Amino acid sequence: MHTCIVCGNKSKNNNVNRPGVIFHGITKNAYMRRKWLKVLGIDRCYDWQRICSEHFLEENYKPGKKRLLFSNAIPQPYDKNGFPSK
Repeated sequence: MHTCIVCGNKSKNNNVNRPGVIFHGITKNAYMRRKWLKVLGIDRCYDWQRICSEHFLEENYKPGKKRLLFSNAIPQPYDKNGFPSK
């Protein structure tokens, strides 16, 4: 089970309530990782932690069936409706 480090969404709950929500791993690129952490206001994270798709805009995804992020995608510290997380 994955938990979003930004808003606390859990993958266990999303299968029924919000089936379109997916969980992304933290980028391995050191420069982009620092940008992600700064935007989200997080000091440190681990490779096993995840961020849910609620924090990415549609334009952050590559076209196609699989929902893959562009390498320059940066998560938002709020959900898609503009409300702050947590």
